[in-house]
Amino acid sequence: MGATNSKGEEDKALQVCRERKKYVGKALDGRCSLAATHFTYIESLTIIGGALRRPAQHMVEDLFWQSLGFSSIGGSLEAEFGK
Repeated sequence: MGATNSKGEEDKALQVCRERKKYVGKALDGRCSLAATHFTYIESLTIIGGALRRPAQHMVEDLFWQSLGFSSIGGSLEAEFGK
């Protein structure tokens, strides 16, 4: 009756569609994997930043008190109130 594709052509089109579906699935899996890895990386940077900040915070506080003429916070209390 009407013009239809032959069985071989339908198989070829179906095969191409399945291949594309497989590639799209792999791309989505890769995207999710990349997002999870990126999240883990950012989380580790946050942890490392906190670990680096703690010693630096004490150094900055010590430098601040030294600039005011005190050896430390404890020294400032001793200088102000005596021993």
